[in-house]
Amino acid sequence: MEHIRARTGNKVSLHYFQTKVIAQLREAGVLIASSSRGYKLPASETDLDDFVSHSNTIISPMLSRVKRFRDQVHTATSGEIDILAHDEYALIRKVVVEF
Repeated sequence: MEHIRARTGNKVSLHYFQTKVIAQLREAGVLIASSSRGYKLPASETDLDDFVSHSNTIISPMLSRVKRFRDQVHTATSGEIDILAHDEYALIRKVVVEF
């Protein structure tokens, strides 16, 4: 972020850095590992494991919350509403059903 400020004269927010820099690089196929210590190009198997471990601490609780939310809405509506029924949620639905 400091490099961007030094090159452009503009201070960038963390959100901007994550969405406009890191996300774009990842979409282009660049392997960028993230952990509680920040971003880095993975240089070892430990770096790769740190990335998956960090992701697991975010994804697992979120999927658990989505499952509980879905189950509660499904129960409250006597099965009439499935908040994951839309095609765009197919992957989440598949994971949550097995979760």
